[in-house]
Amino acid sequence: MEGLCPGCSMREWLRQFWEVNYFPLYGAYGLAWFILAMIALLNSRRRSQLPLARSIWLLGLYGLIHAVREWGFVFIPIQATYLSSDLVSLLEWAHMVLLPSSFLFLLAFTVHLAVLLDVGPRWLWILPGLIMAGWIGLVVLMYGVWRWNTAPIFRYADIMARYTMAFPAGIFLALLLWHHASLLPVWASEQNIRWMRALSLAFVGLALFDGLIVPRAEFFPANVLNYTLLLQATGMPIPVYRIFVALSLAASTWATVRLFEEDVQQRILALEQERVLLEDRERISRELHDHTVQALYALGLEVERASTLLLRDPLQARAILNQAMERLNEIIAETRTFVYNLRNNEATPFPQLVEQAIAAVGAREFLDVRVVLDDSLCTWQCPPDCARHILAILEEALSNVIKHARARSVTITAADEEDSVVLCVCDDGRGFDARAIHPGMGLRHMEERAHMLGGVLKVHSRPGEGTKVRLIVPRPVEVTYVGTADKALANPNR
Repeated sequence: MEGLCPGCSMREWLRQFWEVNYFPLYGAYGLAWFILAMIALLNSRRRSQLPLARSIWLLGLYGLIHAVREWGFVFIPIQATYLSSDLVSLLEWAHMVLLPSSFLFLLAFTVHLAVLLDVGPRWLWILPGLIMAGWIGLVVLMYGVWRWNTAPIFRYADIMARYTMAFPAGIFLALLLWHHASLLPVWASEQNIRWMRALSLAFVGLALFDGLIVPRAEFFPANVLNYTLLLQATGMPIPVYRIFVALSLAASTWATVRLFEEDVQQRILALEQERVLLEDRERISRELHDHTVQALYALGLEVERASTLLLRDPLQARAILNQAMERLNEIIAETRTFVYNLRNNEATPFPQLVEQAIAAVGAREFLDVRVVLDDSLCTWQCPPDCARHILAILEEALSNVIKHARARSVTITAADEEDSVVLCVCDDGRGFDARAIHPGMGLRHMEERAHMLGGVLKVHSRPGEGTKVRLIVPRPVEVTYVGTADKALANPNR
């Protein structure tokens, strides 16, 4: 490459290469921090309640200000060819202040995360402000009291900002994130936990290359660990290492924030489970009130009537009591059947499940019903909680065909594809424009049930081409929603 020494050693060649490519180096350096900032800020809008999700916006502000600061190494030399020396000096002072300003948000991110993880008192919030005030006081002393030139002021201000803010923030963030990973709920995937630990290690790199290795100075450790020593030892300037640190932070942050989506999905699922639990409680209450309670009330009236006839007409009273006993036995049998149906944990053969849905809506009375099942599904015992949701989805789909499709026939197919059950209900009815019609309550409930099974429901339809309802659920199905009716019976004060 022109301008580079052909006979130099590799380290000297690298040093000259980075000197020639000064502007692209700092342009890429700032871009790496900007990428981190966008990842953090865009994911700060997630509704996750994880401590990292609630504080990550501060990391985004740190990355954004730090990116502007690094781009200043390109911007200011260009502007120096056009602006007056006073304006250039003003830009250089502003550029100096950007560094501790970015580290201020990094410290705030550390403190916020520590408070949310309950490993630090709330008064820690004042710590970033105190450190920033101390840094400002040092600059005032150097400029206004000791009358230093701007070059040493800028160098020592840079060193103090890194030692007092970047280094401790990086170390404590690494420890906090490692601790955070150990506190994640059981639903967190192992891969995302590993990514959070990778993010923790990336902050160790930040503490080293952004906080401990500083411009050369006359005191320890700046006289040992500094830019000059690193350049002489490796031939690469400090921005090269910091680019890798920034990209490592960006990549591990991007992977870690997938935990936020997992948290939101778990919270949605919990709300759905709560809603289903309330619906089950209302159904149980309605069933008991409309049947059992009313029957017991009528039985009580009969017993009361028998008691009034006991002295006047013992034979009739005895007949009434006998009838009451028979009715009581019927009520007990009905109640046992009702409770058994609620607590039934037996698996259902999948073909039987399909036939139950067809019979429940009387589909064969209105339609030519054709059922096609994979051989593997003919012997599949569907778990009870899975069966309840699949049965409800099938009944709703067939009911919609009867009510709205004006179809002559319907085909139910079930296939075993890559550890998933793909269930389809296809009719030859009039169809509809799925984009123009808002989904009703029935379709929304079907989609919710599919989601609770860990699957997905898709509806394909066009006018005149019939409708196809496609349900895809994992097999074997592992659902977290289990026994909601049992919970309602066991915990009536919930």
